[in-house]
Amino acid sequence: MKTHKVAICNITYRCERTINNMREWLKQVRKERNLTQGEVASKAFINRAFYSQIENGLRNPSFVVARNIVSVKKFSNDCCTL
Repeated sequence: MKTHKVAICNITYRCERTINNMREWLKQVRKERNLTQGEVASKAFINRAFYSQIENGLRNPSFVVARNIVSVKKFSNDCCTL
C-alpha cells in the first residue's frame, strides 16, 4: 500500500513540476518574441487577465485556448521539449 502512495506522489510531483516548467517556458517564449500578454491574449481570442492567470498558474486553458496560444506564438515542434 505504501509503495502505491509513493508512486502516486512521485507522479504528482513530476506533473506539477512539468506544468510549472511549461508555464515558465510560455513566459520565456512570449518575452523572446517581444509580445505582451495583451497581444498574445488578443490574438488567441481571450482577455489579458485570463492569459495572465494561465501564465501564473491560476487557471488552465482549454484545448482550444492552448491551441490558439500556440498558433499565436508560432511554436515549432522542436521547441516544445522541456
